[in-house]
Amino acid sequence: MGAFSLFGAPNEGVFDIEAALEERYMEALNFLNVEDEEALKKAPRLLKKLAVSGHARSQHTLGTLYRYGIGVIENNKQAIRWYKEASEQSLPAAMLSLAESYIEGFGVEKDYQKARSLLETLLNPNATYDVRVEEFGVLRKTKSRASYLLGVIYSSGIEVEIDMSKAIKLFEKAAHTGDQDATMYLAITYAEGKEVEKSIEKAKEYFELLDLQSSDALRRSLDLVTVPGADNTEIENLKEYGEEMRAVISQTIVEMQTEFAKQVLYSEGEDFDAEFAAGLLELAANGGYAEAQSELAVLYYRGQGVEKDSERAVRLIAQAAEQGWVMAQYNLAVMIEEGRAEKQDRYQANKLLELAANQGLLAAQLLLDGSGEKSVLNSSEAKELCIELAERNDARALYSLARRKMMGWVMDIEMDREKLVELFKQSAESGYSRAQYTMGMLHMTGEVVEQNIETAFWWLKSAAAQNHPLALHHIGICYAQGLVVEPDIEQAFNYFSRSAELGLDAAKNSLAVFYNNGIHVIQNEWKASELYLEAADKGDQTAAYNIGNCYLEGKGVRRDVGKGLEWIARSAEQGNLIACSQMSHIYEEGLLVDFDAVELAYWREKAAELGSRLSMKQTAMNYFYGKGIPKNRGKAAFWITQYINSNGLSDTNRLSLEGEHENFADVQKLLPRDYSALIVYADLMADADWSGYDPKEAYRILDDLAVKGFNGARFRLAKLHIKGGFAKANSKKAYSIYKSLFDANRSSDLEIEKSLAGKAAYYLSGCFAVGIGVRASEVKAFKWLEESAYYGYGQAQYELGKRIVFENDPGKLSEGVNWLIAAANQGHNDSHVVLAKLNLETPIPSLDQETIIVWLKVLVDSGSGEARTLLKRYGVEYKVPVTKPRTPRDDEGKEINPYAPIEAA
Repeated sequence: MGAFSLFGAPNEGVFDIEAALEERYMEALNFLNVEDEEALKKAPRLLKKLAVSGHARSQHTLGTLYRYGIGVIENNKQAIRWYKEASEQSLPAAMLSLAESYIEGFGVEKDYQKARSLLETLLNPNATYDVRVEEFGVLRKTKSRASYLLGVIYSSGIEVEIDMSKAIKLFEKAAHTGDQDATMYLAITYAEGKEVEKSIEKAKEYFELLDLQSSDALRRSLDLVTVPGADNTEIENLKEYGEEMRAVISQTIVEMQTEFAKQVLYSEGEDFDAEFAAGLLELAANGGYAEAQSELAVLYYRGQGVEKDSERAVRLIAQAAEQGWVMAQYNLAVMIEEGRAEKQDRYQANKLLELAANQGLLAAQLLLDGSGEKSVLNSSEAKELCIELAERNDARALYSLARRKMMGWVMDIEMDREKLVELFKQSAESGYSRAQYTMGMLHMTGEVVEQNIETAFWWLKSAAAQNHPLALHHIGICYAQGLVVEPDIEQAFNYFSRSAELGLDAAKNSLAVFYNNGIHVIQNEWKASELYLEAADKGDQTAAYNIGNCYLEGKGVRRDVGKGLEWIARSAEQGNLIACSQMSHIYEEGLLVDFDAVELAYWREKAAELGSRLSMKQTAMNYFYGKGIPKNRGKAAFWITQYINSNGLSDTNRLSLEGEHENFADVQKLLPRDYSALIVYADLMADADWSGYDPKEAYRILDDLAVKGFNGARFRLAKLHIKGGFAKANSKKAYSIYKSLFDANRSSDLEIEKSLAGKAAYYLSGCFAVGIGVRASEVKAFKWLEESAYYGYGQAQYELGKRIVFENDPGKLSEGVNWLIAAANQGHNDSHVVLAKLNLETPIPSLDQETIIVWLKVLVDSGSGEARTLLKRYGVEYKVPVTKPRTPRDDEGKEINPYAPIEAA
């Protein structure tokens, strides 16, 4: 009989039907989760059947597929049709989708009344919905979104009277049930105080909630820890990405808080509210945002909106100055001069003012010139000062205005770069050295203006005449290299000396080069090392690199490899690509120190981060093979993609993969495309066990290379055809490729090509064993297994040998053992174990017991418990595990990075 039983309980059949529909619905969802064109087509076909039968969830999902064109042709009217069908069955998610469609006008005319009716019905506290237990979370989110949308309608007065009281209640309900848009709206609304009474407490509450919700949403979207089969490296990559995104989200929120604070702080009349601004700035300052710390410090300094607290003001301003915030640098200098802040080497007033003036802060320049009033300023007051003096054509103010407009600092960015150049030029022509230096560098580099070395030299010399340190150094470089002028070592030395006397670290390094090599002066390696050290201590990366090499060579200092590596590592960490390359070379060659794969991998990745194209490929290979760093497919894919998509030199030393052979002329002909890089990328895309799996992309690359005759690409293409997952997958093609590879390489004089023939034969055996691309045949499968073993393929030798041995035919035992020994001699671990067991039963004359013990020890080293047991049977105790009692350690609980560089400072 059918599902309904004459004598059964009245609802048994109904439950059976519902269960069956749900089962088919989940099957359709599984099709949607498979990255395969055929699967995407199957999903809507199955959903259509279920939708027609009245299954509400299928109707809603089908509507969504039509809405976004997934597996079907995009059709908003079809989407609306199925949303309506599901809504009539009171499916909450469908009611929400239909309401959104009426609001947005997708597939229907905009109709806010119908949208409002649907949303209010959905939110009716007396309404009940037949929702499965696992869908309770979805229902909660659906109602939360509905509350937000209804709040938008009432707050905007769309075809209804504006009702802010009702809207706020709806927004609050949505916010407290997880809708981030509602939380954002409330945070902004309470901060602005335009539509509701301004409330710092409410603004704080919703900004904090927004931060929490954003972080939680990100965590949930990236959390793969509970997913079966999730790869640990992928989880780590996602966590790393999550941390980066979390920082971006938090940064965005503190920027918003600071902007709202500045709006009320710099408003006039009733809108001015220092206390409210201080509350928002506290939030942002606690989040480590430098601008907020700087602005809040001024309020504490003045006792504006908060109780006056000079100590707190100094602490905040110092924190912001530490992050390089220009207003904080200026204000800290003022506080030092006033005696409110302690004078320290790092915070000498003139140095801070110089830093601020160089970034375009007019107030700092005025103090340096002795023409400004020594007073703490907020960012608005500093801007007004700049505008006021710029209107009087003050050269310093024009430079400051240009810098502000270039960076968008407390004023709009000027998109017309020619206007910015005109401001810099006005300032330079009025004799301001910073502007002259800027004009010189613009003409030197050809940024914005046409490159003109002669004009650049003229502007730089004008600035140098006013003792601008950087300009002096650049003029020295021009004389040293013969740019525009005839090479003049004496002039170069003089300009470097003047710049160094003014404290420029780069000039000290350049001067040290003269002493180190005896250029224009008597060679003095001790003087050179002294200058290198002085500049390196202040953070000059080139000087750090040079003094490091002085220590390695014992030039001007006592030879000390440790100190040398420390300084070169510091230079590399500061962004010196040459230093990164030297660190890599040192650990790769093993000359000054022992070879160290971990250090080598670390410094290569650093070099890759600094833009070295060759290091990008080397780093990708390290992650791909697990050399010096754990295998990580995500990072391997990232770096190999960076390498492929960037311009520059190709790694011509490694154009084929380890253990593979391709015709050298063919590989060279492919350049600038790098064959080995493309193959690694294809291998990653073809790996079904990670999130980056993309068989279509793998096929595109491998098919292109296979057509050009590359054996490695052809072999991989055959495997990809068997694995499937893309529209053009064809198992017959796989068989054909394997057969052609065998035929083409079986008679080669090269052992590596013969081994490829053996590998192809092994896969041909597999094709016949299970009928892939050919009719299954046990006889042919065995024949190809024998061929593979004959051509030296270790896995085939192992399988063939094991099969013969366990046939228990005494006449063939020796043959089987010989195949196993052949595989074992290639390092086949399973063969080692089988032979060890066989030798215990019946000694194998051709196999020495000591050899077996060596094999087993290697396996124990790799973690094999079975090998340890076998060793015991051979009477060998090796690496017996010892359980040590736990003892407290000082560093217990500390996170240690095993891949951090040992010598890095």
